Amino acid sequence: MENIKVTDIYYGICWFATISSIVLLAVGLWNATILPSEKGFYGFAYLLALFGAIAVQKNTRDNMMED
Repeated sequence: MENIKVTDIYYGICWFATISSIVLLAVGLWNATILPSEKGFYGFAYLLALFGAIAVQKNTRDNMMED
């Protein structure tokens, strides 16, 4: 969408890593012997951290393009 050249294999690996990490977290939380409220906290914290990492990368890239 932003005309940044990436290979298809790199794009696929990125999506695979993202989806597999979320699936593995869900499986781990499903099998964990902790309270459901703790499971929700850990799941939500992970998703927020993932969002934060993506937001920082995009902001850093956008700031480099302005210079």
